[in-house]
Amino acid sequence: MAVPAVDGAGGRCAACGGDHAPGACEEAVTGEALRQIEEAQRARERDRAVRLVTAAFAPYELPSRLGSGPQGWRRECVQAHQRRRIYFGLAEAIRREGGWDGVTVAKIIDHARVSRRAFYTLFIDRGDCLRQAAQMAEEKDPDGQQAHRP
Repeated sequence: MAVPAVDGAGGRCAACGGDHAPGACEEAVTGEALRQIEEAQRARERDRAVRLVTAAFAPYELPSRLGSGPQGWRRECVQAHQRRRIYFGLAEAIRREGGWDGVTVAKIIDHARVSRRAFYTLFIDRGDCLRQAAQMAEEKDPDGQQAHRP
């Protein structure tokens, strides 16, 4: 990339009109281009995760709900059950909203029929939920079948 010239009257960069030294504009453009590339890569990864989750979880019926109160279930079992319900709720929210952009935690927990507390016990945010659901959708059991499917 060519170094922008500074015009003689006023010390402004000929490339952008900014008041900085020659070459600084090039660094700013390079940094912005890198940010755009990184954002595009994150968007592609997110779109891939959305496709994986909707394909893996949407066609199946939501797992049954556990009853309220203590029932002798181990904490790990309850959390695994809630996590599975949330994955199905996530897929349903994506499907109903027509994509990832309209999905909120409130919509996920509404479709999953779990509490906000249960969601945040298992996930940091909706992006973390999507990443974990996509990872689970990619995991295979020894027979080559999706590990989470019935």
